[in-house]
Amino acid sequence: MYSANAAIGSGVLAFPFAYAQAGWVLGALITCFCGTLLAISLCVLTKAARAHDALTYQDLAFKMYGNAGKKTLLSTQILCKKSNGEWRRANGEWRLAIGTA
Repeated sequence: MYSANAAIGSGVLAFPFAYAQAGWVLGALITCFCGTLLAISLCVLTKAARAHDALTYQDLAFKMYGNAGKKTLLSTQILCKKSNGEWRRANGEWRLAIGTA
């Protein structure tokens, strides 16, 4: 599923520095805590995507919140530069292609 692919990014490259700053014990605890939060978030997101028959974040935002939700999501992704995919224009609108060739 495309939505799950978006949650896995280049943030793992910061792990060595984070562990060096926090230490092994605190670093492992924080990693487990964040991993648990991520798993819960992905479960909620996946259930919502299946309930609304959406394959992407944009589709889910549109189906749940309408055009305003979709535009808010797109602008947030652009401003925060959190997209690890490629922006493509399809059918007259911009879409974030994640994990596609």
